[in-house]
Amino acid sequence: MENKNIIKQAKSDIFKELHPIINFYIRKGAKPQALKKYYKNSKRIEDILVDIKNKGINLIKDEAEYKKLVKEILNDMLDDFIAKLKDEEYKNKSMKHIKEFNSYNKI
Repeated sequence: MENKNIIKQAKSDIFKELHPIINFYIRKGAKPQALKKYYKNSKRIEDILVDIKNKGINLIKDEAEYKKLVKEILNDMLDDFIAKLKDEEYKNKSMKHIKEFNSYNKI
């Protein structure tokens, strides 16, 4: 197994190339859930490898391990976008049915 610092550097390089691409798709209206489903196909992973110009591949010995690493980073990134959207929906949700304890009239 490679040195942990080398793997960390490879992950950083992949993330720096991948994040602007995924962020662009989301700003243009793609849902993170749809992107996650779209990239489950192995042909789509090949497309994303071309998009990121195989950044960091020289740091990983095995090509299959590199593809697995890119897929893992992509899924983690999309999970983060999904969680962020859910947090925003929760914060924006009106809580009209909840009343503060002191707001009830005393009998």
